[in-house]
Amino acid sequence: AEVVPAAAAAAAAKEKERAEARRLLELRAKLRAVASQSRPTNDELKSLDASIKKNAAIVKKLSASFSEEAAQTIVSDIGKTNQGKYVSECVQALLDAPLKPKDALPIVIVAVAMHARYAEFLSSFVDGMAALTAPPATPSAVVIK
Repeated sequence: AEVVPAAAAAAAAKEKERAEARRLLELRAKLRAVASQSRPTNDELKSLDASIKKNAAIVKKLSASFSEEAAQTIVSDIGKTNQGKYVSECVQALLDAPLKPKDALPIVIVAVAMHARYAEFLSSFVDGMAALTAPPATPSAVVIK
């Protein structure tokens, strides 16, 4: 095996870090572009596929752990379907998905896309996230007489 000098290894690590920073900046720009789009009109939404089959497939994808690439596919599917009647199911699927730290970015990508299309998504999602992260309720004191 070839031994890589410490300076070369450090330079490679630095370049990898820069590449990741560039990728995140590009993704940030894409997310801002999506978020700045105007929401589709009711007529535009009516022209999209609102079938239970397509929407159930999207909800199923949202309820699983997924990568950034899968998130882009889901965003594409969201753009082709009318999720208007299924926003609460989408929120619940995202909240019930098994979350790992690596899943945060893909969930943000999907959440931005859903919020860009459906105004009611954000309040439901934020309420759900608050409920997930709230400390457990402490039992009230019981008074025994």
